[in-house]
Amino acid sequence: MFKAGYVGVLGRPNAGKSSLINHLIGEKVSIVTAKPQTTRQRIQGIFTDDLGQIIFVDAPGFVRGDKGLNKFLHTEYTEVMEESDALLAVISLDEKDPKHIEKLLDSMKASGKPWCAVVTKTDLSFMHRTPLIRDMVTERGGQLFTYSVVKPEEQQEEFLVKGIQQLLPESPAPLYDPEIYTTQSLRELTSEVIREKCFEHFQQEVPYGLVVQIRKYQALPDIDRIYADIIVSRDGHRPMVVGHGGKTLKSVGTMARKDIERASGKKVFLDLHVKVKKNWMSSKPMMKEFGYVSTREANS
Repeated sequence: MFKAGYVGVLGRPNAGKSSLINHLIGEKVSIVTAKPQTTRQRIQGIFTDDLGQIIFVDAPGFVRGDKGLNKFLHTEYTEVMEESDALLAVISLDEKDPKHIEKLLDSMKASGKPWCAVVTKTDLSFMHRTPLIRDMVTERGGQLFTYSVVKPEEQQEEFLVKGIQQLLPESPAPLYDPEIYTTQSLRELTSEVIREKCFEHFQQEVPYGLVVQIRKYQALPDIDRIYADIIVSRDGHRPMVVGHGGKTLKSVGTMARKDIERASGKKVFLDLHVKVKKNWMSSKPMMKEFGYVSTREANS
């Protein structure tokens, strides 16, 4: 029987959630950097085969917050957990504090939803931790899988995919066209790619206060013309993003353009500007303008 449903992919920041989804699907769905809070909004990646369709919902890493951007990230995480058909706990093998793992697994069990867990970064030299994590998962009624994006094994991937599919409800047909791999529009993907390249270029303080806004997207027959603003929260961050003689901004644009061209399949003209909107992360109207509003709040 064919199965289909939404799987909330949850875990600590930098656990490898986005890398895992990208690898399983075989396409770049979520941006990936070494910095925390790279994923800010839920992203859907779609895996389809003859047995089922898994709609992976990539949630932000778990953070606590009662205001501003942190509140939005916490709400996104909570809503993904509540609205998914099943859950996948992603645990990095280099997680230093076992209490963080226990807290994640306790939340999986408390959700009342079907769930399993996967240990990522198994290429690292911490394999002695795997049996300990397996015991934690088993004690809570879950099943543990292992996976390495750096050194993938076909059997590991097959076991993981089948394990997730077993958690999903039966469905007479796929929920989405089997040919698509994400529900993101090219405009949304473009914004995320530009932000990814910014994260790769700048220190931690700058990315946290940085957002990308697409001002205009012209999809022409032979070229896409894109005009975007990189918005920072402090005056002092603007010259850092622009760089001496505009070199840093040009480098960000060049790297982003190449990724966007791969996604769109045609040439891209990318025009970037840097603007300052002070403390936008604490302003509800500006957060809403940049799309950082929960689904429930948007529909209310």
